[in-house]
This record gives sequence, C-alpha cells and structure tokens, in this order.
Amino acid sequence: MFGYCPDMFVAPLNLFVVQIPKTGTRTLHEAVRRQHGDDAIVFSEHDSILRMFEKASEKGLMPDGPPDVMAVVREPVSRFISALNHSFGEFSDEEVSLDDAISRAFDSRRNRVFRAQCGYIDTEECNLQLIPFDHFDAALERVGYRGPSFNDSASIKRWRADDIKKHPRGKEILEHCRLDDKLYERAVSGWLQLSTRERMSCG
Repeated sequence: MFGYCPDMFVAPLNLFVVQIPKTGTRTLHEAVRRQHGDDAIVFSEHDSILRMFEKASEKGLMPDGPPDVMAVVREPVSRFISALNHSFGEFSDEEVSLDDAISRAFDSRRNRVFRAQCGYIDTEECNLQLIPFDHFDAALERVGYRGPSFNDSASIKRWRADDIKKHPRGKEILEHCRLDDKLYERAVSGWLQLSTRERMSCG
C-alpha cells in the first residue's frame, strides 16, 4: 500500500483520482494496484486537484488538453459519522465518548479526515467526473478494475446517524456538513443525468 488515503495519478489511464477521505479510498487504491500493478500509481499523496497537477507537471505527466479527473463524493453527514468512527472508535486506543469525539473532531477540522470534501476540488479546469459514493462500483470500473467487488475499508460502526441527530451539537454538525451539500447534490444530479442519457441511448 502507498499510505493512507493517497491521491493518485493512474498512469495507464492518464487519470487523476482525488482520494477524499472516507469515500472508499483504500478500496479504490487497492483496486488500481490489483488491476494495473504497483508501478501504475506514479505518485500517491493526499492532495487537492491543483496540488496533484503541480506534482504531475514536475514529472512531465500533464496532458496537452484538459486532464481527466475522478472523485468519489459521499453524503456529508454519513461521511462525518464514518470519520468519527474511524478516528475515535475503530482505531482509538482509548475509550472515547460521543461527546468527546465530536469535540475533538471540531478541534481538529484541519485534519484531512474531517476536512470538507469541497476543499479537495479546488479547480474546474479539467474533465471532472464526480461519482456518488452509493455508486462506488462505477468508480472501480472507471479505474479499469475488472475483478469481483470487495470492500477494503469497512469500519466498525460505533456511532450512527440517530446518535448524531439526537446529540446536543447535532445542529452544529449539520451546519458543518452543509459545506459539502452543493458538491454532493451536483454529484448525484450529474449521475442521474448520465444514467438518463445511457437509458435513452439504449432505447
């Protein structure tokens, strides 16, 4: 593996993959490795689109035309809960209450796990494809994976949506998650339009 939640340039496909934390990144990374081999991933650090482009330019990998970029986008509240479970449940060596976990999450919003998804999509000067998390199989197909479906990043669900909604800071969490509402709605809308065109073309 190339480290946690890496952004990728998949050389065989000339494809940039924005690996937003808690959107199935480990599974996607493993799928690329299985299908194309370790050498297919030219660099793998956790960056925004523009930073990936900078690194690609340094390596002489930028295409002449607009680059192809893919990102999986997750429903914001679901992603926040997954980040809580990941950071303070599954991988925590101490017993942390939900109240304490939420407080720590807001104290560490610069942490990439809690960073807003829209912060990784910092340019539109590319051929950007947003895939909703609920259609993750499409992301696997986009990176050329042809094997059986698998999940390499399932987390232990210590807390769920109802726990967040009932919490005294629930409204604050929802407000934080609204930063990504438009991005997620755009991903879902674009996917539905694409699906509609595909159905019409087959009709």
